[in-house]
Amino acid sequence: MQRMKQVLLLTLLLFGIMMAFTFNGEAAPPSRQDVQTLNIGWIEGRGVEGERGALLAIQQINEAGGVVGPDGTQYRLALVQPLRPLVVAEDLPIVLDSLLEQEVIAIIGPIKNELTLPNIETLANAGIPILTLATSDTITDIDPSDHIIRVRAAERFYSRALADVLLRERGYNRIVLVQTDVESTEALVLFEQAMNAANIRPVLKVQYTEANEELLQADAARIIQQNPQAVVMWGPPEDAATLLQNLRASEFAGDFVYRDALEGVSSGVISQRLGTGIIGATSWAYTIPNAISQTFLLDYVTAYNRIPSAVEASAYDAVWIVRRYIEVAGPDVSELYASLRQSPPIYTVQGRLDPAEYANGDVARHVTIYRLRDTGGPEVIARYINDVRLPDDDLLPQEPRIVALIGTITPTPTPSLTPTQTYTPSATFTPSNTIPPSPTPDGVKVFTTLNQVNLRAGPSVNFDIVGQMLAGEEYRVLAVNADFTWYVINYQGRNVWVSASVVELVDPGNLLTSLPIVSAESIQTPGVLLPSPSANTNGPDLVIDSVLLNPPSPLPGQSFTVTVLVRNQGAVATGPFSVSTTFQPGGIPVSGSSNGVPGNSAVGINLSASVGGTGSFTINFVVDPDNRVVEINEANNIYAFSYTITSPVIAQVEGLTLAPNIPLPITGTTPDILWDGVNLLTQGNARFGIIPNLDYNTASAASIDPALLTLTSLNSGQLFSGAIYGLVTNEGQRGVLRIESVIGGSLLVSYRIFGG
Repeated sequence: MQRMKQVLLLTLLLFGIMMAFTFNGEAAPPSRQDVQTLNIGWIEGRGVEGERGALLAIQQINEAGGVVGPDGTQYRLALVQPLRPLVVAEDLPIVLDSLLEQEVIAIIGPIKNELTLPNIETLANAGIPILTLATSDTITDIDPSDHIIRVRAAERFYSRALADVLLRERGYNRIVLVQTDVESTEALVLFEQAMNAANIRPVLKVQYTEANEELLQADAARIIQQNPQAVVMWGPPEDAATLLQNLRASEFAGDFVYRDALEGVSSGVISQRLGTGIIGATSWAYTIPNAISQTFLLDYVTAYNRIPSAVEASAYDAVWIVRRYIEVAGPDVSELYASLRQSPPIYTVQGRLDPAEYANGDVARHVTIYRLRDTGGPEVIARYINDVRLPDDDLLPQEPRIVALIGTITPTPTPSLTPTQTYTPSATFTPSNTIPPSPTPDGVKVFTTLNQVNLRAGPSVNFDIVGQMLAGEEYRVLAVNADFTWYVINYQGRNVWVSASVVELVDPGNLLTSLPIVSAESIQTPGVLLPSPSANTNGPDLVIDSVLLNPPSPLPGQSFTVTVLVRNQGAVATGPFSVSTTFQPGGIPVSGSSNGVPGNSAVGINLSASVGGTGSFTINFVVDPDNRVVEINEANNIYAFSYTITSPVIAQVEGLTLAPNIPLPITGTTPDILWDGVNLLTQGNARFGIIPNLDYNTASAASIDPALLTLTSLNSGQLFSGAIYGLVTNEGQRGVLRIESVIGGSLLVSYRIFGG
């Protein structure tokens, strides 16, 4: 109760100070109608982790009077959402356009590396600050624009902090590393680099692209044999739970370190009982005892009746950061960039943010190392900022203090204690008594459910706004751009563009793909669609623009689809035609057909196939192979396409240290190989083989001939660095083995085992 009173007094004090700075000696605040709204985009969409933290910050800022810019203009903030959720990386460009159409001044997110990394260039070129909550080092390292700003610590700081606690503070030198997914490779490599810097190598390293219960059970037995002081793991929480359960059943007494321990227990995947004692790392933990964190915790629990995560805290911080820099520089985007990158330090929930010192787009480099209590909560055992271990008294409860930008007299108010959630929608949807335009058979049409959307002079938000489409209005689509992300309509006698991300499509005849594909320069005559200057107007001319394989690297025996985009770059429509090719290996003929395509238009033709072998191949797709269409150019109908049919990798380990006389099962529970200190021996029916021209990185099951796998041992003369051998396990799975080095009595190897 005393603690609650202190926090309440602090809140009232800060609110009073803020009001004093606002009104003391200043003109009366602007009237309510003069307040301008600034939109901040939440790229992840509704209901995704982090949204609540951002909404809470915006509500508290608005309730405290909003933001007053350097010229005295008063602003309120709104969190706007994209019109479609961000589910896979391919969605991001459309989602981003949806937010830019709503004239946001900054965007928060994405929160996941797998959504951010494939879209770094797109995000960097968005033209506004992107405050990402993802943690991969690569994100800001390869962003040449510095427009992507990271609000949580990069992955290297978590790995280094964990290594510091285990190696320096606890003095461990017998550590096992386990990785069970591809996404964690960066984190494991960074941790191992920290070990190498301390002249310590893992006693065992287990790596899989995908694990299962049988593999993890066998791995637990191998781990116990090494008698490690700690097992450090990265991968899905399901794998962590399985491995830890097997280790505990074998009376493992060391530390189990799992990067995402708190998330695993909070989600229920790792039980509270099983999770007791796990060591984890995060950018912020709700048990950090300083006043700022505790106030945020109280506000968040009061608002949402749940405990905030590190992502929620960083999203909350991101909004307050934007608020502070609007106050300093105003909403101008170019000024915001400079302020966000070069600002003096500011204190937030995560701690001291220092973008000017860190550079490279980083504003936060905080790491908290914790151990899970038997009640499920995190006990903070160490905190780091920019690789510097904070003193132990940082973990003690602190007296409340004013939160402010260092070097200024303008305080950042502590949020209200009793917020109620205010949801600011990103769009005004069609009310129930308004019927959207009915589908009509006379063409492709669009309408919007928003109050209004911008119409532009070209297919990008970089083009000028030339008008607005209002809710309830319907327009016929006259043409599209090459990737169907922008549509051409006629607006007040002028051909203009509207983004596909902000309108609803009415296409009962599936005619969209038959519309002309045009550029911004080719549609300027009012009411008329001009062909591209490069288009041939004397007849049809079929070409293949692209070939898309799904999945991109099929497995043997797996059905896959191929979409062939065929364009008629002539002005005259074609009749029916086909597309054909022959897939390898095996010479599998495949074809598909179309009823025809209008001039200056394109159509997608879908094919499907399945092949039995593996390898890399280049084949030719041919449009109109039987010359049914009389074209003005018959020499451009062939399209070369390269692809790879791969074997599934069911087990992969890089840099595994084999201790003498310990049998190792590779794909099952039966031992396959054994290192006796001099020779590498097979066990049971497993065999090695010398395969001519075998490459470790491109090998597949098909490249390993079982007839050549006849060796039961490899002697010292064959165990040199870089030597590569084929192998077959007792379960009959083929694979490739590479000798890395022989160090003393230990042998270092890598291997990949293929399914199928």
